[in-house]
Amino acid sequence: MAGLMFIVIVIVFILKSAMIAEQNGSGAPEKKSGEMTPFRVNESDALAEKVESARRELDALRGQTEKKRPDPLEIKALHKQHRADEWERNEQRHADERAHSEKRWEIARRKQADSGEVHSVHMDSCEDRLESLKVLYDAGILDREEYAQRVARVKKAHAQSRD
Repeated sequence: MAGLMFIVIVIVFILKSAMIAEQNGSGAPEKKSGEMTPFRVNESDALAEKVESARRELDALRGQTEKKRPDPLEIKALHKQHRADEWERNEQRHADERAHSEKRWEIARRKQADSGEVHSVHMDSCEDRLESLKVLYDAGILDREEYAQRVARVKKAHAQSRD
């Protein structure tokens, strides 16, 4: 890159020197009329314009290939937006879970109410308690482990009450 810039500077310097030499009248001796000189003012201007346009194109290409570091404020804003989006997703997920849990409880209550029996811990038989636990497990309110623990407790209490 530096070598290319050096070449461009040398070419511009040579062209400027030739232009100054022509304007001062010094330089190469005049040739016969009709012959072309190697550097005329118009030609040197055209070459200078070409060099300048090549330099601009090079700068434009360099600007396209260089990676620009994002502004710290932009990074902070992106992080803030990401956290807000994550919070909204979590809130929606929690709301869905609450709605689903309420639905399961409603189903379990409805099943218990539909059975038409009085549900008292002291009045229920062992089978009724186990059936109630099964309803809660089927509704998804109790997980497998909790269901197994409660069934064991009911059976243990029933065995003790017989003694």
